[in-house]
Amino acid sequence: MSPQDIEEHRKRIGFEVSVLLKTDYFAPDLSPEELAASIANWCDALEQWNIDQIRAAFNEHRDTRPDKRPNPGHIREILKRKRGQEFARRRRQNAEVNRTVEKPRAMTPERHAVLSQELAAEFPSYAHMIKRMPKAAE
Repeated sequence: MSPQDIEEHRKRIGFEVSVLLKTDYFAPDLSPEELAASIANWCDALEQWNIDQIRAAFNEHRDTRPDKRPNPGHIREILKRKRGQEFARRRRQNAEVNRTVEKPRAMTPERHAVLSQELAAEFPSYAHMIKRMPKAAE
């Protein structure tokens, strides 16, 4: 993000936090300086997450702990937990994809013969190195 984008993002966080706290929770009377310091603290704590993630974390906190006014630590805890859950979900999904990859099949004598001929034709100087597949009786 550019410095201008970061500044704009922080303003958006500050606005969202102040609205959410004033509308959903008791808002103590703070002087303008105290309010600015409080909002700056929130912005510092939350600037690495996007607004939708922050809103979702506030909503989860409100739904799970409606009697407790959140602080930046509460919201960060929710955000980190959700990030961890998403990471774990992706790892499980990747593991499922890796498990469903078809395993190589055993080489059949017919396939070996075809590949040997292709290799001998492609690399004639190495044809003497390409061994034939032994028969089961050998």
